[in-house]
Amino acid sequence: MSIAHLAAKAEGNNPAVIDPNQGGLSDLWHAQVALRPMDIAVHWGVKRITYDALDRRANQFANALKKLGVGEETPVALAMNQGIEAIAALVALLKLGATCVPLDLQYPRDRIAYIMRDSQAQVLLSETVTDEAKCMAGSITRLCMERDRASVAREPESFVAPDDPPERRVYIMYTSGTTGRPKGAQILARGIRRLIFDNPLLVVRPGERVAQTSNLAFDMSLYEIWGTLLNGGLVVVIAKATLLDSHALRDALRDMRVDVLSIGTAVFNMMAQAYPDAFSQLRRLIVGGERANARTFRAVLESKPPEQLVHAYGPTEVSIYSTTHRVRLQDTLGGSVTIGQPVAHTEVFLLDEHLRPVAPGQPGELCLAGAGLARGYLHQPELTAERFPTVEGLKDGQALRIYRTGDMARWDENGNLEFLGRNDHQVKIYGHRIELDEVAKMLLQSGLLWDAVVTLQERADGEKSLAAFVVPKEPSPNIEEALRDFMLAQVSKQMVPSRFVVLERLPVNANGKTDRSALPALLSSRS
Repeated sequence: MSIAHLAAKAEGNNPAVIDPNQGGLSDLWHAQVALRPMDIAVHWGVKRITYDALDRRANQFANALKKLGVGEETPVALAMNQGIEAIAALVALLKLGATCVPLDLQYPRDRIAYIMRDSQAQVLLSETVTDEAKCMAGSITRLCMERDRASVAREPESFVAPDDPPERRVYIMYTSGTTGRPKGAQILARGIRRLIFDNPLLVVRPGERVAQTSNLAFDMSLYEIWGTLLNGGLVVVIAKATLLDSHALRDALRDMRVDVLSIGTAVFNMMAQAYPDAFSQLRRLIVGGERANARTFRAVLESKPPEQLVHAYGPTEVSIYSTTHRVRLQDTLGGSVTIGQPVAHTEVFLLDEHLRPVAPGQPGELCLAGAGLARGYLHQPELTAERFPTVEGLKDGQALRIYRTGDMARWDENGNLEFLGRNDHQVKIYGHRIELDEVAKMLLQSGLLWDAVVTLQERADGEKSLAAFVVPKEPSPNIEEALRDFMLAQVSKQMVPSRFVVLERLPVNANGKTDRSALPALLSSRS
């Protein structure tokens, strides 16, 4: 399809003509540049850049990276913070057909080093020499803007992009693994493409101002950036420090005239408690990442709500959002808020442990199929086969590849999905996926413990944290400090227990297994 044809379709913003299996992403970008070259594409602090200028800057990046050997599905580690330069780099990788491996520079060095090794990144693209050093890139090729800005600026401002198939791998997003071996989900172009069109509760209208609050290594950033730019919107970059300050975020949303905001459940809860009217000027607020608290949704809806309040659900492995629901006041009368129905080009199945459909109204594991499925986990074929099985007879007697989320759900009487929680000990805290048993294994690697169990604690206000019940090898008054320091050196802070309960032994039930039901009482007795 020609750029002119795509531009004409984009002008009407008719999502029905955008088939996720008929093209990639760079063609959509070029269509928007052709359609609105002088429109502002990104607003970051006092800086602004138009679609045309951003495209020319991305072309310089693309030419520089091509000279370094970057081509189709070449993994490129991106160690850049939010901002115009980072988005230009992302557009360049799209043009090259490369695979972006975004790095969170707040990760422990060991985790960053693991991701660099596992992804087999061939080029490291960084903003500063300090950031470059954090990534311990070894002998791989490096492009650092602080050092190489002048040479990049000498590159041509034009670039001929290669063919852009929908099955191309555009991201390797590493989930919050806790054992030093996080999982690299391989996200395809069609997964993002299927998300940002044909979904009335998600699609961005031309000219809408969409906040980008997420770190580039967090999957929500894919929606914030590509859902905006490929629909002719304007990305408004909001710093992480602002996101975590309720007062500052309220002011930023107003001052920067944000129309669309997508945030995690924990931030939404924080804002709803402090400033329930902070979202009043938004056209759309999208909330997701953890089990919803109906009370906080009700507080916002009873105050000065946005035009649309959307509850969204979805794992990284199925390209961010998989189901959505527009929340109204009557939806908050129960204890939870539905996660709604599947987005376009996505199918939901509730299955039992044998991967057979459960009876209507019964709980089952939430399994997903469709264009959003990742290629699988990088270098983990056994885990890929386990989590992405092909199941016979799910649809029209055909074999269907699915993703097993590990979440439990059931259909309610209105045809919406009720989220019931995990079917294992995997949880989410502030949008980060954490496997409790793996945290316990990491604690045991300290060499200080005989045994350990980690549980999720939830306070009355809905805030979540981890509690570790540990049996030391030797009595020590500094055991908690030693364990916390060990964990902080290995994993991100979200995975470090906030409380440690020292025991002589773990409680055991009649079956000889750890009695997890007895642990809350032990925690309370030591409060």
